[in-house]
Amino acid sequence: MRLGKESFLTVDSRIVYPARQRFVIAHELGHHELHPSVFQLDVCDESKINEIYDQATEREANAFAAEFLMPAHLWKKHVDVKVPSLDVISALAEQYRVSFTASAIRFVKLSEERCAVAFVKDRRVEWCASSADFGYRIERGHALDTFALAHDYWTKGSVAAAPDEVPARTWLGPRAGSLDLQEHSRPIPSLRAVLSLLWIKPDAE
Repeated sequence: MRLGKESFLTVDSRIVYPARQRFVIAHELGHHELHPSVFQLDVCDESKINEIYDQATEREANAFAAEFLMPAHLWKKHVDVKVPSLDVISALAEQYRVSFTASAIRFVKLSEERCAVAFVKDRRVEWCASSADFGYRIERGHALDTFALAHDYWTKGSVAAAPDEVPARTWLGPRAGSLDLQEHSRPIPSLRAVLSLLWIKPDAE
């Protein structure tokens, strides 16, 4: 709620994960700072508060939250690694007290490596974020190939802890040709999903 230059925000008590609470609050602060004349009374539902949501003022509030919690001038140093991995992303999530997925999205968006992160649920890509130079698009709804490491979650109940190389066509389709990429996947059991970090090594092409 907004009255003049003052705002009052509340967070649903059902959101108990501290990292999620922090992102929600930062998102609403974004509305306060960026949209002084847009809303007087509004509710942001769960689906709108994440970096993937791509519509107007909600996108701007999410971008504000990401920068507020994970400042680019600091993260550009963190993402400058020889080998992108979910281990690095997990450590950053703990250091900055953000969620694993928020950390993964921020990592790939600021990385100069050709990498992407895909969120897979029920064996289909629900969303994907990538670095500026990744060079390929992974469509939402893309059916997970059986050669993907992430696929093991649904067939074996677990995913290999270490990254490994897979044919790029597994994720990118026929247009990837004979290219290989490195996949590092980690299950998120509470969501019945898998988060996969994909990396095209500099010497892959």
